[in-house]
Amino acid sequence: MQKPDDRPIAISMGDPAGIGPEILLKALCSSERQAIAAIVFGDPGWLMRQARSLGLERRLENDDAIQWVKSCSVPTHLALACASAAGGQCAQALSRLLGRKPALLLAALNPHAGEAGAFGREEIELLSPCVAEAQAQGILIEGPLAADSVFARAWNNPQIDAVIALYHDQGLIPIKLLGMDLGVNITLGLPFVRTSPDHGTAFDIAGKGIAREASLLAALKAADHYSLKQAYEHGAEGASAVQS
Repeated sequence: MQKPDDRPIAISMGDPAGIGPEILLKALCSSERQAIAAIVFGDPGWLMRQARSLGLERRLENDDAIQWVKSCSVPTHLALACASAAGGQCAQALSRLLGRKPALLLAALNPHAGEAGAFGREEIELLSPCVAEAQAQGILIEGPLAADSVFARAWNNPQIDAVIALYHDQGLIPIKLLGMDLGVNITLGLPFVRTSPDHGTAFDIAGKGIAREASLLAALKAADHYSLKQAYEHGAEGASAVQS
């Protein structure tokens, strides 16, 4: 039952051709969601048809802590497990998490941070000047640091808030190693908390009913936690959004 003071979390359904809708529906029905109120953006009718195929329709219809908002129309015969313009249009993704300047580390692009130019000059010609300019603007950042050690330096280090990776796989290696099903993407630089599962559309298993919802649940909990923290520290209502 939603209480008047509950802060609902906005959740977008993700690409309807992938596993986003499936894990969304499973997460909404999970006991781990507890009393988190949710506003779901997508195609409610289409989502309920997916819920029916998963045996979750009745539980969702009786949950008055969920508000369904029609923000798109999923084509009736949308093909699963493949990218499409129609699916992409249905995906409408939406930081002040710390309340202070974050302490950052920048990963290098080349092995061993370029070894003074022996393995590439991007660190010398591009990255180091950017770090120097950022430091001059008051940003707390160090680097570029060799990618094979920068994450170890940040792990369990209360003096470091984030590592800036230069490309997708570089940043996802440590996350998927340490918590494949529990990783959460948190979008920085927004005036509200925005989280999403740390995986893609998984077209290879879309429509099979076997996708795990653990990462979306972790994203919901992170959004709830950080919006509460933001509200407490800034004396205002916390706002949050989650993309499945």
